[in-house]
Amino acid sequence: MRGSALSAPTAAMVWLCVGGLSAASGQATAESIPRLVAQLKGSDAAKATEALHKLLAAGGQGEAAARDAVKELLQQHGRKWDDAHRRLLARPGPMGDPARISALVKSHARLAKAAAEVLKFAFDHGKYPVPTAPGGGWRPGKYYQKGQVLLEGRVEVAIGIFNQVECELVGAFGVKLAPKPPGGGGFAKDYLRGELREPQTACPILTYNLVDCVPAWSQIGGFYAGWYRALRQAEAAYDRAAAMAVEAGIDAAAKSSKLPGLVLATAAVFSGDAELALKHRPADGDERKLFDILVRRYVLVRNARQRGKWSPADKAPLRQLNLYRLALCLDPLAANDKLHTAALEHSQWMHRNRQAGHGRPERNLRTPTHRCWAQGYRAAIVENVSAGSRNPIWSWRADASHHRNLLFGTLRAAGVGRAGRFCTYNAGTLLEDKDLARLLGVSGSPAMRW
Repeated sequence: MRGSALSAPTAAMVWLCVGGLSAASGQATAESIPRLVAQLKGSDAAKATEALHKLLAAGGQGEAAARDAVKELLQQHGRKWDDAHRRLLARPGPMGDPARISALVKSHARLAKAAAEVLKFAFDHGKYPVPTAPGGGWRPGKYYQKGQVLLEGRVEVAIGIFNQVECELVGAFGVKLAPKPPGGGGFAKDYLRGELREPQTACPILTYNLVDCVPAWSQIGGFYAGWYRALRQAEAAYDRAAAMAVEAGIDAAAKSSKLPGLVLATAAVFSGDAELALKHRPADGDERKLFDILVRRYVLVRNARQRGKWSPADKAPLRQLNLYRLALCLDPLAANDKLHTAALEHSQWMHRNRQAGHGRPERNLRTPTHRCWAQGYRAAIVENVSAGSRNPIWSWRADASHHRNLLFGTLRAAGVGRAGRFCTYNAGTLLEDKDLARLLGVSGSPAMRW
């Protein structure tokens, strides 16, 4: 009786060693092999490694199952890597064609030449003065009118070239834009002929038909980002399978990308992977110039994705301003939540008090700098305000000082806030997004200059 009672645990232990996992060794047995193989093929890296060790330690059938499973994983993830690689390589784009890259860069250089002429004139206080009357106040005198007309002629030329260049650039990636001729009163034509005359009335502010490239670049970026993510996931899975193959004593072929560096860098940019974008960024030449052009288009895509307190009415003026700055070969301004909050709060204050201006009675909010610093943004600041304008960006172009606040070359970030009929624009020289700053090649908070 006592002998049979003592033999029961012994029998149970024998069964454990034969049919399941050995309590002492933790090794795989015949019944546990399928479960461990499924675990090895799973997405949990730690559990997969643990299953591999158990199968290899079991020897015989377990080791053979482990080797077969690892070979299957290598083939599976290798096919996914090849597929993602092939799809990225097949994406339309000029990346693999040096002649196409050179042509695009030359077109952009033509735009840069026209843009430089605009900026040189816009910041010439003698040719483009602030319209003030002798006793103070705003009065667009004859001399000012002439400066405005001459500036508009140069702007229209630059925007006409920008529209052509943008369509050409986007078209190189397989996306078509309908080109829109620049609006206005034929200033560009008269300017090129040298037939501009001083008008008798105040110069009209032109609303140019800028090609809106944001939807196109969002589409291009979506293609690149999607296949880039698939490639990165396949790379990670293949590398994990290759590491297990080494432990199992299996030769795994190394996967090396044959994609041009510019393709990988562009895909990384639109995926928000600054580290890899900087790693594959071309060092110099036309490829580097094209990369810099694409990064600046990415800023507009990034701004379009802005959420939180940014309403469509707040994002629209910034988008229009950035298209204008791109047409003048200036860096687009990154949407900044702190500047947006400061601008929105000031517009709400003006709306409540039914008055427009830069001053406030509160001591810690009395200037634009105070208001932006109160939100935590500490850098050089410019501010424009408007009341009753449907299109504040173009209204600010009617005044030289407000216009220059849109065009300073050292501006990096901005916020626009609207409340009722009031609108505030704040921009500063500090780009707080460090990854974006590295991609754009900017650092610190420079002084205000064009």
